[in-house]
Amino acid sequence: MTFNDFMARVSEVVIQPILLLAFGVAFLIFVWGIVQYIHNGDDAKSREEGQRSILWGLVGMVIMISVFGIINIIQGTIGVKKTPGQTKIQEQFRPTLDRVPKE
Repeated sequence: MTFNDFMARVSEVVIQPILLLAFGVAFLIFVWGIVQYIHNGDDAKSREEGQRSILWGLVGMVIMISVFGIINIIQGTIGVKKTPGQTKIQEQFRPTLDRVPKE
């Protein structure tokens, strides 16, 4: 197993699930804030708590998306091959000479 294979496997098995879990938690905090804000429309203190939860949920989601991008940039810089899911997605959007119709 080479260094590139090891790092790709660590990214696939450890880092990606942690990022997804953290993003999910931030999303749940965001949704909980919306529920608090709507459900407690009359109570100013509860609405403020809901607004705070919405804000921190959004901040958490933005941070997780940024971390995902930074990790991909670092992997590309040091030459770590992408995980299988990332490679498939990139191939769908990258035009190749094989896909161009020949005249």
